[in-house]
Amino acid sequence: MDGNTTVLPTKPFDRSVKLASLADWAKENGIELNNCEIKAEGSDGAGLYATADITADSKTPIVRVPLDSVLTRRSIFALAEKSEFFKDLLYRKADGTPITVASGSSPTTNEFFEKFPLTSKDILVRFFIYEILTSRRGGPRDRWTSWVESLPPLREMNLPFSWDKDDVESLYGSSIYEAVLSKLEFLKFRYNRLFESVELRERISEYVKAGPQPQINLEADVEVTFQDWLLIESWISSRSLEVLEEPSEEYEENLRLGMVPVVDMCNHDEVGWNSKYELDGETGSVLLIPTREIKRGEEVTITYGENKGAGEMLFSYGFIPAGIKTGHAKVATFAIPPIVDEDDDDEEEEEEEGGDISKNVDEDDDATIVLKAKHRMFGRRARLLQVRQLDASAPVEWESNFVAFLGLPAEYMSFAEVEEDDESDKNGKNGQNGQNGNSEPQILYAGHAFDLGDVRGSLEQVFESGSPEGLAAEANAVSLAESLVRGVFEEGLNERTKMAEAEEEGPARPIRENHVLIELEKQLLAQLQF
Repeated sequence: MDGNTTVLPTKPFDRSVKLASLADWAKENGIELNNCEIKAEGSDGAGLYATADITADSKTPIVRVPLDSVLTRRSIFALAEKSEFFKDLLYRKADGTPITVASGSSPTTNEFFEKFPLTSKDILVRFFIYEILTSRRGGPRDRWTSWVESLPPLREMNLPFSWDKDDVESLYGSSIYEAVLSKLEFLKFRYNRLFESVELRERISEYVKAGPQPQINLEADVEVTFQDWLLIESWISSRSLEVLEEPSEEYEENLRLGMVPVVDMCNHDEVGWNSKYELDGETGSVLLIPTREIKRGEEVTITYGENKGAGEMLFSYGFIPAGIKTGHAKVATFAIPPIVDEDDDDEEEEEEEGGDISKNVDEDDDATIVLKAKHRMFGRRARLLQVRQLDASAPVEWESNFVAFLGLPAEYMSFAEVEEDDESDKNGKNGQNGQNGNSEPQILYAGHAFDLGDVRGSLEQVFESGSPEGLAAEANAVSLAESLVRGVFEEGLNERTKMAEAEEEGPARPIRENHVLIELEKQLLAQLQF
């Protein structure tokens, strides 16, 4: 299947008509909207707006979505029982081959949940594939069709992994560039793996062509294209929530990824948000609750997460909130590139584009040997450096567990043998052992055990302020962090700015948030003092 095929829409996306249908659908499916309505407003798409004043202590939720109108694994399997094609699509492994049990038949829903490693997200993906294909074949409509039709098109969501190649490259040097590339590669891998099954592709083509009113304008209309895959990923990534599949008072242990119609219309406001979503464990319903007084005509908003940076918001939701642009909660989390070559001690380190502090390290010296050993000891834990300013008046700070570990002077480090009968060591106490089910020697600093998951924090509990061991570790970490920020991250952002200036002479490109992100992160790094 050609992953680059683009499906052209057969008719324009009419938001007002879709929203009117959604409101009718919500009423038919028992979704309560109390003193609010769904409507489009300005250029910001659609949202929920108060039709009367709502008090902060109102005992009536703004929106109540009953459990059977929440899209969960169980509601999806219930729908599949009404369609042989959907059931066949759902009961397949990640490589597209059918799932069967010992009897040779399809498993029951409970058998499926217990024995087969498809996640809640995988099942949501299959649901949306079915809805897209059923729309192309001209029906039949099901109870979820009107809601699916109200969801925004790909271009409106604007998530970076859906951008074209040149726009993705314009993120070079930013905190999310590598993450976007990795996400895109993963999506391509999952897409190609599912549809490598010729039998599945033929089933899909037959299903669309056999519809009552098939809408086939292109060859791609009888298959699932990579553009479809990106659309589905955008819907799930930007609109899904953790929900219950059945009533449960102990619901924190029973949460699954799902989607909540109408509540998913709530837009983000990082400063003035006025509501939040809650779960009713007794009924499994999803509630939208006011957190302050909401005036008539005011938009009902939630927060998608406080203190998130511009990069994280752009990566996850496709936009940078206005508050971040004007100084609220600036955060950037950069992936740390390889500092030394961990695979072969004898090979010369290859220099990375955008700066590489390893080029200043002699391959033959003791420092390199120590750094390589520390890389291995740190294992698969995240190697990140975060720079943040949570308030416009606050100083810019940095934090990196990996850098803090690399900064520990080797002369203070030692190892302790793990006792075989020590259950705490076997279970990975101090965040060092049991990461992959294997026991390892415990790493000590100046004779003290510490948490590899929080190096700075755990050492602060052990060493008094001003101790030589603590000062040495902090000084080394600060020096390494400064080398990364000034020699790698700033250099990458400056290189991106030069590329942008060169692009100005070329053809005009769609307006994205990429240049805004680059400038915000350059400003943030420039304000960081070591």
